[in-house]
Amino acid sequence: MNIKHLTFCLMIVFAVSSATASDFSTTHYEAEKSTAQSGCTVDSGNFPYVGSGYIVMQGKSAYVEWSNVTVPSAGEYTLIIKYANGSEKERPCGLHVNGLAVETVPFKPVYKDWCYYWNARVSVKLKKGKNVIRLTATTGAGGPNIDNIAVSSGSLTTPPGKQFNVRSYGAKGDGVTDDTKAIQKAIDACTPDGSVVLSKGVFMSGMIRLKSDMTFWIDQTATLKAIQNQKLFPVTDPPTKNVSVADELGKAFIYSQGAHNLTITGGGTVDGNGKTKIWNGKKDESIRPIPVYPTQGTNIKLTNLDIIEGAMWNVVPLECDDVVIDGLNIYTTFGKNKDGIDPCDCHRVLIANCTLYVEDDALCPKSGHVRGCEDITYRNITVNKTICGLVKLGTKSYGHFKNIVFEDLALYGYVGWKASNVGINLSTVDGADIDGIIVRRVNMRNAATAVFILHGAGRTSRNPVGSPDKPGRYVKNILIEDVDARACHDPIGNFITGAESKAGEMHKVTDVTLRNVRVECKGGVDKVPEHPKEFAGEYPNYDWSKSKLPAYGYYIRHADRITFENCSTTVSPADVRKEMVLVNAEHVTVDGLAPVK
Repeated sequence: MNIKHLTFCLMIVFAVSSATASDFSTTHYEAEKSTAQSGCTVDSGNFPYVGSGYIVMQGKSAYVEWSNVTVPSAGEYTLIIKYANGSEKERPCGLHVNGLAVETVPFKPVYKDWCYYWNARVSVKLKKGKNVIRLTATTGAGGPNIDNIAVSSGSLTTPPGKQFNVRSYGAKGDGVTDDTKAIQKAIDACTPDGSVVLSKGVFMSGMIRLKSDMTFWIDQTATLKAIQNQKLFPVTDPPTKNVSVADELGKAFIYSQGAHNLTITGGGTVDGNGKTKIWNGKKDESIRPIPVYPTQGTNIKLTNLDIIEGAMWNVVPLECDDVVIDGLNIYTTFGKNKDGIDPCDCHRVLIANCTLYVEDDALCPKSGHVRGCEDITYRNITVNKTICGLVKLGTKSYGHFKNIVFEDLALYGYVGWKASNVGINLSTVDGADIDGIIVRRVNMRNAATAVFILHGAGRTSRNPVGSPDKPGRYVKNILIEDVDARACHDPIGNFITGAESKAGEMHKVTDVTLRNVRVECKGGVDKVPEHPKEFAGEYPNYDWSKSKLPAYGYYIRHADRITFENCSTTVSPADVRKEMVLVNAEHVTVDGLAPVK
């Protein structure tokens, strides 16, 4: 790596350390690197997972222990345990912290698949410095498979400040009554630094509007569920010319506009009720409420919730700064445009310790405004399934994408749908610059293909009203390292390409390093295809050209300073194409692959 690229990486590390709300901290610990265990094995058969494997707890009394869990000060923390339980029964474990019994964690079955993960959350008291955490199986079946544990600041036991229970304002929580007005009354009455509390019940509601300096607390016994009534979900109207708002973002379930110091948490469930005929499958995204939609705020925290059956993109912070999203489980069954976590034109965002089972792009920052996306980190994320993009930039890409990190990811695509589920898709087609992207420590399986990088030269020009078209200056400073991509299911190949702007100027992808990237490519092509057509503004998916590439491994066109270090590809079944083909590509440095011009 050259000095310029090294400097860029150090800048990214600094940006990541500052991309949190002021009072939040989190660290995760891999199970396969636990400090002690008995009756357990480290396994790697159920791929993908975060890290290098997971712990299998075999039989009663099997235990796994971490004696290196370190926190900066004594207090209550949330322990987030990422586990798989592909059986049909609970696999409970006793939890001990520093030798004291805390509780029995049930580890319920969520999916009938040992490759799919879920977060269990427990509030624990930790001392300053090092702590010892142990999980011990309590039944003959043993415990679940443990991928990792995370320790995050914040408690799940006590809502902060003065409490405003929604039942005191008329909410019933009976799963039938419309509690919208009662919940909103509690929110309006909440005093600064207080908490609005939902507990013990299913609270049916239309859109609710949160405000500054409050906590919205859905506890572990409560569900906030959307009512199937369009009249209870008015169109939101944040004061912005953002293209995403103009095209897609219209309605919300939990909404805020301009709120500061807002926390949404509690360990409970937000049910978007989207698996129904009035929302599910509707092409017009703007009529379907977004489960959690904070706009134009600062110091926003969304933590420790299950978000299920969203009708639209699940979590969408729009033009917000200093955002923390931590400890979520997101689960949506089949339906159109049900993305995972999509920060739009946000700055200083940390997204950590989440699991997602979604029906569209999973991790997908977007930009429809000149402010762009800056200093965003996704860390310790498991995508259990999606039919579309796993990691993706560029669906909306007008502003810019700068200093964005995706690290410690497990990405599981879906073969049953013929869709463009690229593992790592870094694209700009509306004029955005891409500068300073790191993707590292990623395990993926069943992606259509592993890597797609596109400088689209502003060919689609979806620009905000009154804003000029712009071709984008650069797609540069991209580092992809320590990636294991298995069972890619489309024989198109991996694609790195620039494009010509409408004015006739060539815009190249530059300064890209792939290091320790292993890809199992799909083959079976018996005739070398023609070179694909030039990009002219199609949707930014790897298959926009509607044809296979002349290389099964990497096709690189209109690019400069592309470096491969210790990378490898395999292809199955056998294929007549070359491993790498270069077209108008300069200064391509290759270690281990075979480029052909």
